[in-house]
Amino acid sequence: MMRTLPADDLSLAMKLEREILQDPRAGAARIGVSVANGIAYLRGEVRSSADALDLTQAAGRIEGIGAVEDELRLEGEQAVNEVL
Repeated sequence: MMRTLPADDLSLAMKLEREILQDPRAGAARIGVSVANGIAYLRGEVRSSADALDLTQAAGRIEGIGAVEDELRLEGEQAVNEVL
């Protein structure tokens, strides 16, 4: 069964994706975004901690986003849930 997002989360995810993917530090293949209950989730790889901070702050400026979960990692780092 396919889960559908509430309209608000769906529209917030679309805004978040447009905002994040416009940023040259976030290549489409490296950053994934989602929104659940007004909380934005950023996943993927960034080149530096400063880039991660900038992207997280940009997500937090979007009206309707209540919080941002930064699940970004530096390029080459293993994801927390990644199995060797």
